Amino acid sequence: MEGLSRINAALSTTTIWYMHAGQRLATLASHFKTARKLNQQGIHLMATEGAVPRWQRVIDEALQGDQNANVYQYATLESNSVLGGTSPRVRTVVHRAFLTPRSPAHPILLTTTDVRTSKATQLAENTHVELAWLLPKAQAQIRILGNAYIHPSPDFLLNGADSISGEEKRTIENAVAKLQSAFPAKELGGEGFDWEKERIERFDAAGGHMRASWARPVPGSRLIDPGDAKESPETLPKSDETGDKKELVATALKNFALVIIDPLEVDYVEVGVMPNRRTRFFRESAGEGGWKEEALVP
Repeated sequence: MEGLSRINAALSTTTIWYMHAGQRLATLASHFKTARKLNQQGIHLMATEGAVPRWQRVIDEALQGDQNANVYQYATLESNSVLGGTSPRVRTVVHRAFLTPRSPAHPILLTTTDVRTSKATQLAENTHVELAWLLPKAQAQIRILGNAYIHPSPDFLLNGADSISGEEKRTIENAVAKLQSAFPAKELGGEGFDWEKERIERFDAAGGHMRASWARPVPGSRLIDPGDAKESPETLPKSDETGDKKELVATALKNFALVIIDPLEVDYVEVGVMPNRRTRFFRESAGEGGWKEEALVP
């Protein structure tokens, strides 16, 4: 009798387990059916709220395996270009960091610049940019479309020693004033994020040779005597270690600016698999909407 009771108890437990497993499988099947239905309708499931987007994880993992892959090219738009009308202008920059002041689900890319460069003037007129990023060891190609904003020094002023025409000087100063007033601090950083503190910290984190480059004459201006380049500083200390180079450090810090790229669409191609895979990640607006994704033909 005791053995029969044990058998009945075991059968009862097994029956309950299968009932629960069946319910879980039915629920899972329902989820798959819904996903297929959404896919057929062209509706894409949103990522989990607050989760780091998959495309960012791809980049982070690639950079961990290849520190030399931290450069990308991004294009701005220049009106009244030498080609006539509006033309793209591209340059190579160093990726400094992903910032997530809003939430991990909404990363923004950070790089830096000299605010006297032509890219600053272009972004003052049009914030639209696209960047191309090759990750060789990860065998991936990434394009990011979005808006770029520049956070310059709040007290920017051209150095009197800058050998540029009055018109060029006005163009730069007007562009910087526009960048200062149009910078969407709350939209990008939410409440309480200190962009000026971030700018100074990034200045101090740069190498001495890089800091010195921001104290030189206006980038792209005519160099009449190549020997004049030797008169520019080769290295500069941090902002709180000025010493006898206090004035030069102050000039460099005023010229130094943050470039923040707020992505709206990411095109990710995996070339290390056969057949190649291509995925489009996108947000429907620059607000707080989550990321969606869809597979594309490579």
